[in-house]
Amino acid sequence: MLHAQLQVNNSFTAFGLADKYLKGYGISVSNAKFTGDTLAKGYFYAPNTDLGITEGIILSTGNVYNAVGPNGYVDRSTQFFKNSIPELDSIAGINTSDAAVLEFDFISIGDSMFFSYVFASEEYGELLSQASNDVFGIFISGEDIVGYKNIATIPNTNLPISINNINDASADYKYLYRDNYNGLYVEYDGMTVKLKASMKVKPYKIYHCKIAIADANDNTFDTGVFLEKGSFYSNNLCGNITTEIDFPQVIQDSTLFNVIEDCRDIKIKLKLNRVPDTTIYINFDIQGTATNGVDYKKIDSVITFEKGIDSAIITLSPLYDNIPEASETVILYLPISLCDAYFPFTFRISDFVPFEKDTFTQNVNVCYGNYINLQGKYKGGVEPYSYNWNDTNITGDSTNIQPTVNTTYKLTVKEACGASLADEVAVNVYSNPVANFSFTITRYRVAFNNLSSDDATSYLWDLGSGDTSQQENLTYTYIQPGLFAVKLIAINNYGCQDTMIKIIDLFNSIEEQNQNSNINVQIQQHLINIEDKSNTHLVAEVYNTQAKLVNQILFKQSGLIYTHKLSKGLYLFIIKSSSDNNIIYRQKFIIY
Repeated sequence: MLHAQLQVNNSFTAFGLADKYLKGYGISVSNAKFTGDTLAKGYFYAPNTDLGITEGIILSTGNVYNAVGPNGYVDRSTQFFKNSIPELDSIAGINTSDAAVLEFDFISIGDSMFFSYVFASEEYGELLSQASNDVFGIFISGEDIVGYKNIATIPNTNLPISINNINDASADYKYLYRDNYNGLYVEYDGMTVKLKASMKVKPYKIYHCKIAIADANDNTFDTGVFLEKGSFYSNNLCGNITTEIDFPQVIQDSTLFNVIEDCRDIKIKLKLNRVPDTTIYINFDIQGTATNGVDYKKIDSVITFEKGIDSAIITLSPLYDNIPEASETVILYLPISLCDAYFPFTFRISDFVPFEKDTFTQNVNVCYGNYINLQGKYKGGVEPYSYNWNDTNITGDSTNIQPTVNTTYKLTVKEACGASLADEVAVNVYSNPVANFSFTITRYRVAFNNLSSDDATSYLWDLGSGDTSQQENLTYTYIQPGLFAVKLIAINNYGCQDTMIKIIDLFNSIEEQNQNSNINVQIQQHLINIEDKSNTHLVAEVYNTQAKLVNQILFKQSGLIYTHKLSKGLYLFIIKSSSDNNIIYRQKFIIY
């Protein structure tokens, strides 16, 4: 956030103040110098204040830091007891002193130049008399001026800017004055509104400017002038010329363009900022390593703006010479105004590389319902390439398709210079076989009968137990109960396939075997208690419905299997001999 405050810095040189903080559009300055005490000049920054100017330069008859508010003094003063200048003596009508003078040479591109400023003083409110009349002037000398001309005057008059001419008691010019008795931002007791100065000059002629302020009669009660940043500017008599270059190549920067032999013409449009009332001819330079009329069609080095037409076209047409060579350049120094101002635009001409196919998908077969990727790669020519598949909106070099019938796909590719190539790929669509099977369960033994369609020629079984088979029909014995997902893949001669999955339930089909005089089993909510009278080593196991072993103990005479960590569902509990794995007890149970 910017706070409302006047800030001052006196560390800048005379040229720095004139060039960076005073001059604006269409003005160039040189040979700047300052006469006076170094504390009498500076840069100021005054955002959000009532000064009327945000930033610029300040000149003062005292210390520029005295200008910083609030207004707390009656007679804020710094006395340098230094120089006067004749121009201000003449305006004041008395001798001046403590002068601060910034002067420099300048050139204007137009026929007028301008300033904006605010004049302020501690003398306002206390010293209004002919004897004390601090003054300010902007004195211009040069072409067609006898002596000098002061352009810092009251609007529509020749009266100079001074304490006695603009004040709160002035009948005619009171409207130009602002009282600052209780000012928060500026120390001076009074100030003017923002005033403007202007003068007619000759374009591109050297003039001298002397900006001066001084005390009159006394060395007290500081007076200052605030000159607005960029307000010293010129009108645009010359007229700007803008340049538009119509070419799709990648631009390395705003003035370097890559172009290709025998490619499309480059249109360079120059546009005036006004419609000319007469035909205008502008000469420009053509340079570079390429030869005009040999490496590119002949370009005349004259631009013509016809009367009533605000634009002109230059055409650059690179020619194909069939000679391998390094890049060559064309540098066009194109006008940016009507006043002898030019800017270089560089065109780098490179050999044309033939446009050709790199790789392209060959004719392919695809099974119904499947996707396939078609791809075309190209090289040479000029990028970017544009792609079109079968007149669709697919614009990339590849596409994923899912054809339902035999189809020929055509890809048309065009490079930036206009050359195009077309390629085709035939996609044959084959139908899929239909996989199916039935099964018959005899305890752990399952007979599988293949019912797939006649066009299937090979098969792959996944029996859900980790075993596979490629037989057409088979019988398989499972070693333990459970639910098994059996998958059959049927494949035809074209590699097309179909899959059928069925669940084989070897869990619910199992008969319980829980009558054994030697064994007593009590299945409770969180454990299974086992007692055995055979005095042999036995194994107790618990299986889930996926035939996964979830608990197991080896015991003799008695044992406990804890089930509290098992999830809800159906389980199979078995007891078998540890010596031959013969099952002697089998019972299903549910955990709720």
